[in-house]
Amino acid sequence: VFGLDAERGFTVPAGNCTSVERGKLPNPARPVLKLVINRVTSTTASIEAVLVNDGYVPVKVRRAIDADGLFPEPVYVLHVSTVSEYSPDGGIPENGTPPPWPVTPEPELGVDHTGEVWLEPGQYYRFTFDISSLLITTPKVEHWLRLDYRGDLYGPPGQARVRIESENLKLDLRKR
Repeated sequence: VFGLDAERGFTVPAGNCTSVERGKLPNPARPVLKLVINRVTSTTASIEAVLVNDGYVPVKVRRAIDADGLFPEPVYVLHVSTVSEYSPDGGIPENGTPPPWPVTPEPELGVDHTGEVWLEPGQYYRFTFDISSLLITTPKVEHWLRLDYRGDLYGPPGQARVRIESENLKLDLRKR
Protein backbone atom coordinates (compact mmCIF):
# COMPACT_ATOMS: atom_id res chain seq x y z
CA VAL A 1 0.00 0.00 0.00
CA PHE A 2 1.37 3.42 -0.92
CA GLY A 3 0.03 6.71 0.39
CA LEU A 4 -0.78 9.42 -2.13
CA ASP A 5 1.55 11.90 -0.46
CA ALA A 6 4.39 9.59 0.64
CA GLU A 7 7.06 7.55 -1.07
CA ARG A 8 7.16 4.95 1.70
CA GLY A 9 4.93 1.90 1.44
CA PHE A 10 4.13 -1.16 3.49
CA THR A 11 2.66 -4.56 2.83
CA VAL A 12 -0.79 -5.59 4.00
CA PRO A 13 -1.18 -9.26 4.98
CA ALA A 14 -3.62 -11.48 3.11
CA GLY A 15 -7.24 -10.79 3.96
CA ASN A 16 -9.54 -7.81 3.69
CA CYS A 17 -8.27 -4.30 4.21
CA THR A 18 -11.12 -1.83 4.58
CA SER A 19 -9.15 1.26 5.58
CA VAL A 20 -5.68 2.35 6.62
CA GLU A 21 -5.22 5.49 8.67
CA ARG A 22 -2.57 7.92 7.61
CA GLY A 23 0.66 7.55 9.55
CA LYS A 24 -0.21 4.13 11.03
CA LEU A 25 0.83 0.66 9.98
CA PRO A 26 -1.76 -2.10 9.87
CA ASN A 27 -1.84 -4.14 13.07
CA PRO A 28 -3.06 -7.69 12.37
CA ALA A 29 -4.31 -9.88 15.18
CA ARG A 30 -1.44 -11.89 16.65
CA PRO A 31 -1.55 -15.51 17.80
CA VAL A 32 -1.90 -15.97 21.57
CA LEU A 33 -1.07 -19.40 22.96
CA LYS A 34 -1.23 -20.51 26.59
CA LEU A 35 0.37 -23.70 27.96
CA VAL A 36 -1.13 -25.17 31.15
CA ILE A 37 -0.06 -28.22 33.17
CA ASN A 38 -2.05 -29.98 35.91
CA ARG A 39 -1.84 -33.19 37.88
CA VAL A 40 -4.17 -35.99 36.84
CA THR A 41 -6.17 -36.79 39.97
CA SER A 42 -6.61 -40.51 39.27
CA THR A 43 -2.86 -41.18 39.42
CA THR A 44 0.15 -39.54 41.02
CA ALA A 45 2.49 -40.24 38.11
CA SER A 46 0.63 -38.45 35.30
CA ILE A 47 0.60 -34.80 34.27
CA GLU A 48 -1.85 -33.28 31.79
CA ALA A 49 -0.60 -30.63 29.36
CA VAL A 50 -2.96 -28.35 27.43
CA LEU A 51 -1.88 -25.90 24.70
CA VAL A 52 -4.78 -23.46 24.22
CA ASN A 53 -5.32 -20.95 21.40
CA ASP A 54 -6.35 -17.90 23.44
CA GLY A 55 -6.26 -15.49 20.51
CA TYR A 56 -8.61 -14.47 17.72
CA VAL A 57 -6.80 -16.10 14.80
CA PRO A 58 -6.21 -19.75 13.86
CA VAL A 59 -2.73 -21.07 14.66
CA LYS A 60 -0.81 -24.12 13.44
CA VAL A 61 1.40 -25.80 16.09
CA ARG A 62 3.43 -28.98 16.35
CA ARG A 63 2.17 -31.93 18.34
CA ALA A 64 4.26 -33.71 20.99
CA ILE A 65 5.90 -36.38 18.82
CA ASP A 66 8.34 -35.36 16.08
CA ALA A 67 7.84 -38.39 13.82
CA ASP A 68 9.60 -36.72 10.88
CA GLY A 69 12.77 -36.00 12.88
CA LEU A 70 12.77 -32.34 11.82
CA PHE A 71 13.93 -30.90 15.13
CA PRO A 72 17.27 -31.59 16.81
CA GLU A 73 15.56 -31.19 20.20
CA PRO A 74 12.20 -32.40 21.58
CA VAL A 75 9.06 -30.32 21.04
CA TYR A 76 7.89 -30.43 24.70
CA VAL A 77 10.47 -30.32 27.51
CA LEU A 78 9.90 -30.54 31.28
CA HIS A 79 12.05 -28.53 33.70
CA VAL A 80 12.24 -29.71 37.31
CA SER A 81 13.52 -27.65 40.25
CA THR A 82 13.67 -28.88 43.82
CA VAL A 83 13.26 -26.80 46.93
CA SER A 84 15.00 -27.78 50.16
CA GLU A 85 12.74 -29.39 52.75
CA TYR A 86 13.69 -26.76 55.34
CA SER A 87 13.34 -23.65 53.20
CA PRO A 88 10.38 -21.31 53.72
CA ASP A 89 7.48 -21.30 51.27
CA GLY A 90 8.56 -19.79 48.00
CA GLY A 91 12.16 -20.81 48.57
CA ILE A 92 14.83 -20.45 45.95
CA PRO A 93 15.38 -23.56 43.80
CA GLU A 94 18.65 -25.35 44.47
CA ASN A 95 21.48 -24.94 41.99
CA GLY A 96 21.66 -28.64 41.20
CA THR A 97 18.57 -28.82 39.00
CA PRO A 98 18.55 -31.73 36.56
CA PRO A 99 18.70 -31.07 32.81
CA PRO A 100 15.42 -30.61 30.92
CA TRP A 101 13.48 -33.81 30.44
CA PRO A 102 11.86 -34.60 27.05
CA VAL A 103 8.15 -35.38 27.31
CA THR A 104 6.46 -38.24 25.48
CA PRO A 105 2.66 -38.45 25.57
CA GLU A 106 0.90 -41.53 26.85
CA PRO A 107 -0.86 -43.44 24.06
CA GLU A 108 -4.58 -42.69 23.72
CA LEU A 109 -7.10 -44.43 21.49
CA GLY A 110 -8.04 -42.37 18.46
CA VAL A 111 -5.64 -39.50 19.26
CA ASP A 112 -2.68 -38.68 17.01
CA HIS A 113 0.28 -36.95 18.65
CA THR A 114 2.45 -36.62 15.52
CA GLY A 115 2.76 -33.84 12.98
CA GLU A 116 0.99 -30.50 13.17
CA VAL A 117 -2.50 -29.34 14.06
CA TRP A 118 -4.52 -26.18 13.35
CA LEU A 119 -6.09 -24.70 16.47
CA GLU A 120 -9.04 -22.41 15.87
CA PRO A 121 -9.72 -19.70 18.49
CA GLY A 122 -10.71 -21.43 21.74
CA GLN A 123 -9.50 -24.86 20.62
CA TYR A 124 -6.74 -26.78 22.39
CA TYR A 125 -4.30 -29.67 22.01
CA ARG A 126 -4.18 -31.88 25.10
CA PHE A 127 -2.09 -34.88 26.14
CA THR A 128 -0.94 -36.62 29.32
CA PHE A 129 2.58 -37.77 30.10
CA ASP A 130 4.09 -40.06 32.72
CA ILE A 131 6.58 -38.79 35.31
CA SER A 132 7.03 -42.06 37.27
CA SER A 133 10.72 -42.36 36.27
CA LEU A 134 11.22 -38.84 37.58
CA LEU A 135 9.48 -39.67 40.87
CA ILE A 136 11.68 -42.72 41.47
CA THR A 137 14.99 -40.88 41.10
CA THR A 138 14.25 -37.62 42.94
CA PRO A 139 14.49 -36.83 46.67
CA LYS A 140 11.42 -36.53 48.90
CA VAL A 141 11.12 -32.74 48.75
CA GLU A 142 8.92 -30.16 47.03
CA HIS A 143 9.35 -29.95 43.27
CA TRP A 144 8.41 -27.25 40.80
CA LEU A 145 7.56 -28.44 37.29
CA ARG A 146 7.48 -26.20 34.21
CA LEU A 147 6.71 -27.37 30.69
CA ASP A 148 8.14 -25.68 27.58
CA TYR A 149 6.80 -25.86 24.03
CA ARG A 150 9.68 -25.42 21.59
CA GLY A 151 8.37 -25.62 18.08
CA ASP A 152 6.93 -23.88 15.09
CA LEU A 153 3.99 -21.55 15.23
CA TYR A 154 2.22 -20.47 12.08
CA GLY A 155 -0.33 -17.67 12.20
CA PRO A 156 -1.40 -14.71 10.06
CA PRO A 157 1.84 -12.71 10.57
CA GLY A 158 3.87 -15.71 9.31
CA GLN A 159 5.84 -18.63 10.66
CA ALA A 160 8.20 -18.46 13.61
CA ARG A 161 10.08 -20.72 15.99
CA VAL A 162 8.72 -20.06 19.48
CA ARG A 163 9.21 -21.09 23.08
CA ILE A 164 6.11 -21.03 25.29
CA GLU A 165 6.41 -21.74 29.02
CA SER A 166 3.71 -22.96 31.37
CA GLU A 167 3.21 -21.65 34.89
CA ASN A 168 5.09 -23.56 37.59
CA LEU A 169 3.28 -26.56 39.08
CA LYS A 170 4.08 -27.45 42.69
CA LEU A 171 4.55 -31.15 43.35
CA ASP A 172 4.99 -32.06 47.03
CA LEU A 173 6.79 -35.39 47.34
CA ARG A 174 7.64 -35.17 51.05
CA LYS A 175 4.91 -37.65 52.04
CA ARG A 176 5.27 -40.29 49.35
